[in-house]
Amino acid sequence: MREDAHTVLTKLVQGSHRCFATQGIGIQTEREKLSGTPYAAVWCCSDQRPDPEVLFDAPEGGLFVVQTSPTWPSMAVSASIDYAASQLKIPLLVVLGHHGCKLSNRDSYFRSDNGNSERPKGGFDRAFVEEAVRTFRFEGEFHGPLEIVGAYLRANGQVEFFGNDQ
Repeated sequence: MREDAHTVLTKLVQGSHRCFATQGIGIQTEREKLSGTPYAAVWCCSDQRPDPEVLFDAPEGGLFVVQTSPTWPSMAVSASIDYAASQLKIPLLVVLGHHGCKLSNRDSYFRSDNGNSERPKGGFDRAFVEEAVRTFRFEGEFHGPLEIVGAYLRANGQVEFFGNDQ
């Protein structure tokens, strides 16, 4: 039986605390193996480091990770997330931003309400994540129940979750 979104989010929050407390040292060697079925999806930046599985102290194969530049969700991103929700029965999507995004103010574009493209102002920063969470919640058409939360990796290595009760 699949875990619900709240249980999965609690695992990720606890894993991020373990990673921060140990500065990520030795965590990967202690991770258990999974049967190959991820339990959460993470959409994050192409230059995201450390990898989300390390950041959340998730078992190898425990996360379905989609990494892109900070472009408004393309058809490929939406289709990947829909696959995770509908076929893998993943209950939770974490949109993960990070401090010091190297892709900020590059050639990535937001889609504005009037259909025009606008340059992003800060890459996969907190504002981008908040807007992505809002948009996915109100416009996302996924074939499966999916809770969506935001997370932001601060400069000090801590992960801040928002858009939920954690």
